[in-house]
Amino acid sequence: MMEDVIRELSAVTDVQWWGYLFSQDPMFGRVPAQQRAELIARAVEEGVRAAREMRPAGFDGDMEALCEKLDVEIREEASYGTDDYILFASFTEPRLVTLYTGNLDKLEVFLEDNAVAGMPDARGARALLLAHELYHFYEQQHPDCFSEVYRFESHALGFIKLHARLVSLSEIAAMAFAKELTGAAVHPCVLNVLLLLPHDAQKAAKMFRGMQTRMIELE
Repeated sequence: MMEDVIRELSAVTDVQWWGYLFSQDPMFGRVPAQQRAELIARAVEEGVRAAREMRPAGFDGDMEALCEKLDVEIREEASYGTDDYILFASFTEPRLVTLYTGNLDKLEVFLEDNAVAGMPDARGARALLLAHELYHFYEQQHPDCFSEVYRFESHALGFIKLHARLVSLSEIAAMAFAKELTGAAVHPCVLNVLLLLPHDAQKAAKMFRGMQTRMIELE
C-alpha cells in the first residue's frame, strides 16, 4: 500500500497540485471555471518572482541562515502540532516561524526503516516548510503583492457588489515560492502526505485518495 502511495504521489504534476490547492478555497465554487487557470498562473508567478527577489546572491539553500539574515525567528516545538490536529509549521506576525519538529523526527526514523525514492528527506522537508512560511512573511512585508490585493466579485445584490479574497492564492504562491527558493525537485504539497505516513500509513493513503479527487481540470 505504501509503495503505491509513494509511486502515485511522485506522479502528480505541479498543475494537478495547483488545481488541488485552488479547489480548497472556501470561495472556489463561485470562481468561474474559465478564470481559474489565469488566477493560479498569476499566483505561481508571484511566488517564483518573490523567491528570486528574496534569494541573496550566492544562496546555498541554507534556510536557517536566510531567516537569520531577514531577522525571522525560528521556534522549534518538539510536538506534532496542536492537541486537535497535526500541524507541520506556522507563521505568526510579525517575524516568527514555528516548526513542529516531532513530525520531522518521525519522518527521519520512517525513512531509515523504509525505502522511499524520489521524496524529500527530513532535512529537505524542513527547508520546504521554512520556505513556505517565509513567503507569508514576505506577504506581510509586501501588502501590494498579488496574493494579498486580488479580490473577486463573490456576490452581487442589485447595485451592491461584494468582493472577497481568495486565500488559496496565498497558499499557491507560498508553494511556488518554496519550490523555487529551495530548488526542490518535487512539489512541496507532497509533504502533506509524506509527513503523515509515519503517523498512520492507512489514514495518509485515504487522505491522498481524497486529495486526488480534488485535483481539478483547468480550462
